Amino acid sequence: MKHQLISWISLALPVSLVVGVIVHTEWTRATHTKWRLPIAGSDPRDLLRGRYLRFRFDVADPADGQRHDSCVCLDADAERHGRLMACDVAQSRCAEKLDSSVWHRGQRFYVAEARARDLEFQLIDSSLDGQAFVEFVVDSRGRLHLLQLELGEEVVDTVH
Repeated sequence: MKHQLISWISLALPVSLVVGVIVHTEWTRATHTKWRLPIAGSDPRDLLRGRYLRFRFDVADPADGQRHDSCVCLDADAERHGRLMACDVAQSRCAEKLDSSVWHRGQRFYVAEARARDLEFQLIDSSLDGQAFVEFVVDSRGRLHLLQLELGEEVVDTVH
């Protein structure tokens, strides 16, 4: 009897953790504000981690002395686009903010292998034309949850 109980618990625990992560992710995506920022493509290949489109947020770099203290202010102005400002100012003025540790480094967006090559070229072409955007939410811990890429006329959803 005790052995059977341990078996059920050892099976139920990982399943409940996976279900909990899925529920939390979907709840975060459904209840937080969706933001849209322009992006620019970067090196799309990451041979060790699968097929990701790599991009960075296309916001103007601040002066070198302010790089580490700059945030992207997210508010309802300008159709949910962000603007660069000092983090202490963004804290009080903005609905949400992305600090330099998030917006300055590259992001990865997983895509299906069958479409990866075409989407790599489409990301490059769309970012050169100013037609590449990412839609995302920021959770209460300041983490990004990428929802979709807009590459010109095509919308690419996240692969679950």
